[in-house]
Amino acid sequence: MNNLRIIMLVSALVCLPGCETLFGDDGWFPDHSNDYLEATQAAPLVFPEGVKAPENSVLYPIPEVAKTSILPEKHQVPRVEPLADINNKGSVRIQSFQNRQWILVQRSPGQAWPLVLQFLASNQIPLRSESADRGLIETDWLRVAALNIEKHVAGEVLPNERYLFKLQSGVQKNTTEIIVLQRDVSSGASDKEWPLISINRQREDNMVKLLAEHLAGSPEQSSHSLLAQGISSVSKVNLVVGSEGEPVLALALPFDRSWAALGLALEKARFKISDIDRSQGAYFASLPPRAPKQKKPGFVKRFFKAIIPGEKKPDTGPKVKVMAQDAAGKVIISVEADQDSSLSISDKELMLRSIMSKLS
Repeated sequence: MNNLRIIMLVSALVCLPGCETLFGDDGWFPDHSNDYLEATQAAPLVFPEGVKAPENSVLYPIPEVAKTSILPEKHQVPRVEPLADINNKGSVRIQSFQNRQWILVQRSPGQAWPLVLQFLASNQIPLRSESADRGLIETDWLRVAALNIEKHVAGEVLPNERYLFKLQSGVQKNTTEIIVLQRDVSSGASDKEWPLISINRQREDNMVKLLAEHLAGSPEQSSHSLLAQGISSVSKVNLVVGSEGEPVLALALPFDRSWAALGLALEKARFKISDIDRSQGAYFASLPPRAPKQKKPGFVKRFFKAIIPGEKKPDTGPKVKVMAQDAAGKVIISVEADQDSSLSISDKELMLRSIMSKLS
């Protein structure tokens, strides 16, 4: 038994140098997991004379970085964002601004497209045309009674009507905005021309509500349309580096809607708005005070603190000015510090990301 142990010990000592021989850099089985760090770009493919190169497109484009910033040596981990309010929950919402309304769906346009077609088919609404790459669906002329939306009045002549469903990407990624337009023969316009707003707003409201109910009741795991991939699914809001090297939000929306969406986003992000200057494009706001990190006091300290109240904590945190400026078809949102406070680049980026997540 002792001889067996000695043999096993000697065998183990002999095999120790063999690990380096087998798996080292110069061994038989070297580690190639980090070889990609030394990879270089290959020369472009050269075709022989007379051979036409096939057309290709970049499927995953890499955006160019105009400016970069050096990260600080120390970084403070931000606090966990609170859960969204109960009003913000739900996969389907009806939103409105001025005289326009739309259905906001928490699905990509490729997922929302077959659901809208399914809604039209289940209600036996005939289609005149559909264009998946443009996100447009036009119904044929139909009578009001065929929609089963409102009761038919005996003896009343109901005009024919058509609907246009327009799908486009939402503000956030993987969201879709569905706009519904209604027109009838009383409009007097050409059959191919669609009005900017519905002729009968009540009929539009009824159709929007029916479609929203259908989308809300659809299963989470729905089908995906490859034809509808032509609808842009890129987010309409992006965090970029401004001309002065500071982070800003670029919002691809009209200024009026961007201004209203920014005010709602500030409230959802727990900013306390103190003043508004529309002519300057500024929201004057402040953040809630950040609770300092401290250890739990002992019994004696808590006892005396209950008897003798200490210094009152401030009701608000740092004051900021959130700017919205129209520039080259986009709205640029930036954060500036108040005169009595200062903000670092990381603080501004953190605030802008908080606002970005609440925009809709």
